[in-house]
Amino acid sequence: MVSNVLHPTMQAKGYALAIVGSMCYGLNPLFALPLYAQGVDPVSVLFYRYSFAVLLIGMLLIIKGEGLKSLWC
Repeated sequence: MVSNVLHPTMQAKGYALAIVGSMCYGLNPLFALPLYAQGVDPVSVLFYRYSFAVLLIGMLLIIKGEGLKSLWC
């Protein structure tokens, strides 16, 4: 039988990463509003934001020596 209970250190790491992720998501307007003031449209801001995220995830996968399949399995 497989146990779904995480080790306390892994659980604490998960909570910490969730807090950091939510703080980063909450700061999105802080970086987007100056771009809007410069005349950048929202579609371009989203394009560059998600392009940066894809590159970052790709670099992390390369560093860890994993492929894209590891994200879905």
